[in-house]
Amino acid sequence: MIRKLLITALCCASLINLGCASSHLPGVYKIDVPQGNIVTQDMVNQLHTGMNKRQVAYAMGTPMVVDVFHPDRWDYIYSFKPGKGKREEHRVTLFFANDELTRIEGDYQPQPAAERSKDAPKETSVTVTPPKAKKHWYSWLWGKSNPDTESDSDSETDTPPNANPPPNAPPPY
Repeated sequence: MIRKLLITALCCASLINLGCASSHLPGVYKIDVPQGNIVTQDMVNQLHTGMNKRQVAYAMGTPMVVDVFHPDRWDYIYSFKPGKGKREEHRVTLFFANDELTRIEGDYQPQPAAERSKDAPKETSVTVTPPKAKKHWYSWLWGKSNPDTESDSDSETDTPPNANPPPNAPPPY
């Protein structure tokens, strides 16, 4: 009797230990966990010394951490842990003196304007032509491509509505 109880307790303890210790069970979905302020190189490129705190907050957003003992230091921390991967962390620390930005430290530094122009995407223009009116299966019934329109768009001889108003019509406003 004691032997069965001991075997049962040992099996339960090993199952509990297996459940707690195993973090890579097949078929278990783990969510991505983003935390903090998103910090990108484009955001840091907008910064330059001499900006006031309000301008910096507009470019970067409000900081996640403002130290009570160092109010002239703003820390922007972004952490991303993919469900099945290693955590990435990006930090940017901004230092102020007399409410003006004096120094930038961290993973991102403002790039010179020459480097920014090389990395910037080239502008392209695209001309989009409107699609041609489609003939519907019911067009034979009305003799038009779209029964909701007043005139057939394929016909070049039709005049637009109100092109020749009646002689006693009031002027359009």
